Amino acid sequence: MMLFLDIVIGLLAFVGLSLLALTVRRMVLSRPVGTFACSLRFGDHPDGEGWSYGIGRYHGDRVEWFPIFSLRWRPRHVLTRRQLRVRSRRDATTAETHTVSVGSVVLVCALGTEPLELAMTHDAMTGFLSWVEAAPPKDPMVA
Repeated sequence: MMLFLDIVIGLLAFVGLSLLALTVRRMVLSRPVGTFACSLRFGDHPDGEGWSYGIGRYHGDRVEWFPIFSLRWRPRHVLTRRQLRVRSRRDATTAETHTVSVGSVVLVCALGTEPLELAMTHDAMTGFLSWVEAAPPKDPMVA
């Protein structure tokens, strides 16, 4: 019986510490100026699936994207301004409202040749589009 209680207490402590670590990580990642909540998905998903919720952080000419439910301190994806193309924007579909934040705007983009969609609030989208448009002009001599 004591072994069972020790195992249960150990599991509860592990779960509690994991939740605490996730909370501290999110607070630390969200603390700097230039962070925003942002869901992301790569590829074409007509069924509304495939979204991952995370935090975007501006870092010079790139946006670093961190998943919320991870203990990893490095970004999972890095979106460079030079490779990113915003093609259009739209409201989240009914199928997507269960997987992205309420009232999200979806930016349909491409990162190089790979399709990418970002879902964020209207205010975050305004800042993101300003960041994208602030890119230095491209050199027409460079292919």
